[in-house]
Amino acid sequence: GVGSSGCTVLYNNVRHLMAENPSFVCIEGDESNAFQRASRPEMRQRIIEHLPECARYFAALYDHAANLHYGSRRLPPNLSRNGSQQGCAWGMHLFALSRLRMHRALIDAHPDVHIFSEADDIFFVGPPTAAAAAFRDWRQQVEASHGVVNVGKCMAWTADHDIHRSQEWDAITALHRPRDPDSPIRNAYQRLNDQNVAVDADGVPVGINVRGPHEGIRIVGHPLGSDDFCRAFYADIAAKTEALVASLTKLTEYSTPKA
Repeated sequence: GVGSSGCTVLYNNVRHLMAENPSFVCIEGDESNAFQRASRPEMRQRIIEHLPECARYFAALYDHAANLHYGSRRLPPNLSRNGSQQGCAWGMHLFALSRLRMHRALIDAHPDVHIFSEADDIFFVGPPTAAAAAFRDWRQQVEASHGVVNVGKCMAWTADHDIHRSQEWDAITALHRPRDPDSPIRNAYQRLNDQNVAVDADGVPVGINVRGPHEGIRIVGHPLGSDDFCRAFYADIAAKTEALVASLTKLTEYSTPKA
């Protein structure tokens, strides 16, 4: 779906799945500049296949470099020949079409994993080994289509306090970048550090952020995690709302100039 209602449906589906299956893991995938890197030829093919009456309109909009201006500067044509443009009414739909075949293939290849997507947000929910395999497959397909997975922003969360003692946890730690050495899943960190894994320029193992049962992640703007995590999330929103209301109230506190 598109819009807040689609986000709510996605969040509620993930929330109920995780509540009904405590051993499941939820893995979030994140792409860097996803809209700008989406394939226009792929968009065109899906338009022809599903919306042939719109093909000429698409060609008028996207068969050439966009004439984009930022203040007094014009974006070089070589930087606007791919992807869907910000501000375009079709932008989100075109991106979804560019990912349609990929997502269908992922769903067919990983029947034990629930795969949800909203625009460029994607989530894999299921048993740890199966969800990790789906995430790796998604990453390979994104990179094969000239996209870039922002691994440092990808996250995994589970409510299962015992999962780090199981063999299935190895599938997640293989994707993992350590965050907190004092975390309850420290044993999983240690197993990872004993492996031969790739590291970045700072010597930090490269992988997604794995969050334990006491933490949580955000699902399209909604909290999914422990009671403390969700409580802190809503408390932060309440504090920001209170500050905004106070600022608005000040706008009414002015004296009317006397004639």
